[in-house]
Amino acid sequence: MIVTAKSIDDENPELSMIARRGYGGVAILWKKEMDDKISVMVDGSNRIQVIQMKFLAENSLEPNQEYPEKETFFHHNGKSSGQIDYFFSASKDLTQYVQILDMEAENTSDHVPVIATIKRKLIRKSNKPKSVIVRTKWEKCNLQKYQKYQLTISDGVEKILQASNKNIEEDITSIEKEKHALWKNGVAPKDKNNPLKSQLTTAKRLIRKAHRQAYASQREKLSNQIMTASSSDNKLFHKLLRTQRSDGNRFTKTLRRDNQTAETNEDILHMWTDYFYELSNPDYKQNFDNEKYEISSLQNTIIEKIENNKMNQ
Repeated sequence: MIVTAKSIDDENPELSMIARRGYGGVAILWKKEMDDKISVMVDGSNRIQVIQMKFLAENSLEPNQEYPEKETFFHHNGKSSGQIDYFFSASKDLTQYVQILDMEAENTSDHVPVIATIKRKLIRKSNKPKSVIVRTKWEKCNLQKYQKYQLTISDGVEKILQASNKNIEEDITSIEKEKHALWKNGVAPKDKNNPLKSQLTTAKRLIRKAHRQAYASQREKLSNQIMTASSSDNKLFHKLLRTQRSDGNRFTKTLRRDNQTAETNEDILHMWTDYFYELSNPDYKQNFDNEKYEISSLQNTIIEKIENNKMNQ
């Protein structure tokens, strides 16, 4: 915005060293785009700011053919008045009627109202939006029919997702098996820089990532179902809540021990059986210190005799 202003203390010599307060001032503001069409005039006192607007002829603006001549501004001292409020248009016929009202006792402004009637061409259009989204009124719906179709669609989507996840998981698992076989046939190198070891590590990382993504997708889907069912299907809502709060079943799909890998339920069961059997039946022939065993047995026997003698005394 561009501004020009005057105030009573503009020419006060005592205020040359301090900031002026702009007491009793008057200002006029206009947009920067209009600056080339406005010039500031030196007319007026320190309480009157005058500008001249030069854009009427340049923009073909003019008043109505029968524009009334009547004062629109009255100075508060009651000695001066003038007509300074106008309606301009590019066509004389655009402004159909202009009325300047009289000054009323209730009007506390220095200006009187100016009313203009303008010609406009209106095109009838519908105010209604093309598509309206409203909240479903479940109390007026056939819930049984809706739930039937909802469950049918949900089951179909669930089957598609399960099939997709299963295919992806099978592909990644087959890649991991292939890399593990290559690594094992290469005498199972443990060097991290070995290409076979690197490929096996990458395959394992991919299968773990796929499992995490699948579980995350299931959790997100369950949360969305709970939010949707909370306002539409009370029975399904509580069923989903119970499913979420339950621990759920997490079956082991791959089990490794030493250099062996079990992936079917039967192989995993046998591997666990062998593991617990070895725990309950340690192999005394392999890496077993017989001398330490004999010393420990002798110490236990001596301690047992001492404790028995204390009890008999």
